[in-house]
Amino acid sequence: MSTMSAAAMGGGLPKDSKRAAPVRSPRQMHLPPEAFDVLDKLGSKDRGRCARELFQAVKAAQDADDLRPVTEVIEAWYRTLLVREHPRYGEMMEHASRKPAADCALTAEEVRARLEV
Repeated sequence: MSTMSAAAMGGGLPKDSKRAAPVRSPRQMHLPPEAFDVLDKLGSKDRGRCARELFQAVKAAQDADDLRPVTEVIEAWYRTLLVREHPRYGEMMEHASRKPAADCALTAEEVRARLEV
């Protein structure tokens, strides 16, 4: 199963939004202790992806003199693992990947009519 962290999916703030103050020290990273166990819990394929994202984040952090990119990658992978550890994760992913039955698909107009909008 191919998965991507939130960081890899291009999550983040719009370009015109105000950014938080730069993170200049590792003590300012404010990550839960469990976030540092991420690599131990990833499979080899995802471990490679995570490492690539971390190296890209370190480069971005050096360029900007701001550790936020590193923090964001670690947090994104940590949150990805939290979701994957849900007891019904596999079942929910299988359900989400199924093609809906033809009689389940609704047009926008049909949805509006049902919602009385």
